[in-house]
Formats: sequence, structure tokens, C-alpha cells
Amino acid sequence: MFRNWGFDAAAETIPGATLAKLWRSGRAKAKILEGGWHIVVLQDDLPEYPEKGDSASRLEVICQQFNPVLSKFLELVKSVDAMPVMYMAHPYERLAHTSLDDICLAHKMAEKSHDGLKIAPGGLAHSLMKQIGMEDMSLLDEDLEHPSEQGLYLHALCIVACIGREKLAGLQWAPDGMPDSQVQMFKQIAVDSLEAWDRDVIT
Repeated sequence: MFRNWGFDAAAETIPGATLAKLWRSGRAKAKILEGGWHIVVLQDDLPEYPEKGDSASRLEVICQQFNPVLSKFLELVKSVDAMPVMYMAHPYERLAHTSLDDICLAHKMAEKSHDGLKIAPGGLAHSLMKQIGMEDMSLLDEDLEHPSEQGLYLHALCIVACIGREKLAGLQWAPDGMPDSQVQMFKQIAVDSLEAWDRDVIT
């Protein structure tokens, strides 16, 4: 999607991996150290966090697993003079113990702990779509966990909005068959989610 928008983009991923696993593999680190990046987008796999325990103990575990390795990545990203963006994914029913509140809180704490870190609140954008009665937009794939093409499009718009909201207007590509009115609505939801995030609104 980013290449379709004219970005020179590359990815280093491991399906279902936490940031810790990505760090241990060394491949993401090597890719970042190639340099030449303006933006590095990071994502953790929050659903691997614990199902049981009170909210305080669960949050402690989340922070213990989330922040230390994030700090390592951020130090690396800053060493190549790139902007770090944390992409916040959406919750889903199979792992209902990892709520949107949990995900938002972990990312909010990360944002406040690390200067210069920007959060692209894709999970919040998914929630806003439901609040305005757009559940039929098929944001999730058939497995009801991974984002569909439309869901990925919404997440990608959130990342661009996080980089600079004024850039959204110039994005011409959209998934096949998506009418212009829907494209504009998705772009507005991306802006609305970022504004809600900036106001510390977690729903």
C-alpha cells in the first residue's frame, strides 16, 4: 500500500512475532541499520500477553515485555536519524482478554516514556468505525483476527496521518472498488482516531 502511494517502503516481519522475537532474530535490526529511512514503523504482538490476573498485575507484565525491547528499537531508529512510529493494532474476539483499553494503555505509557515516539492508533480507528455503525465494512479477514484489505488500508491511513495529517489528501491509491465517498470517510476516521488519541480518549 505504501509503495502504491509512492513511498519507497520495505518490511521485515515474522508472523505473530513480538518485538522481542523480532529483536532476537537480528533481521529487523540489520534492515534498520541499512539506513536511508525517514520513518520506521514498529508493531508488537499484544495478544500474547497474559489472560489471567488483575488489571494491575497484567499491566505490569505488559510493560515488562513491551517497553524494554521497544527502548532498544527506538535507540536504533534514532541512530539512523529516522522517525519512530508505533503501529497499534486492533483487539479481536478470540483473545478477548486483551482489550482495546489494555492495548491503548500500553501504547500510551510507551508514548509518554519515550520522547519522539509517535503512535498510529489503528485499533482505535477500528473502534470508531464500529461506533458510527460501520461494522459491515469488513475490516477483518475471514479469520476475524487479521485485517482485511480495507482494514489494512485504514491502518495504513492512520500511519500516514501520524506522520502528517496534511499528507492524507494527496494519497490517490485505494483498494479496488472502494468509492470515493468511502475513501474520504476512511481518511476522516484516521484523523479522528489520531485526535482522540491526542486527547487521551480511550474507548
